[in-house]
Amino acid sequence: MLISSALAQGVRALGRVGSASRTKRPEALAAELGMPPWKIDRTRQQLRGWTAAGLAQAHAAVAEADAQVKGEGVSAGYALERAITTIVASRSPS
Repeated sequence: MLISSALAQGVRALGRVGSASRTKRPEALAAELGMPPWKIDRTRQQLRGWTAAGLAQAHAAVAEADAQVKGEGVSAGYALERAITTIVASRSPS
């Protein structure tokens, strides 16, 4: 479950920072997004190569894996493997 949670936090952060104004400084976004400024900077760097559709696909893969890991599936390991494969495929080459 820890891996599933970490994947979910990462994809959520990408979505939150990606949908925020790109012209605002990290310090201004920190309170709005509930994230420290250094994490906003790092997440903005990680956003390179992601599209809105790709983030949506990655988010859906993480949600499915989370449900599988929490008892809906037979193999938590396989669910995480599928999620990671889908996340990697969802990102556009930069």
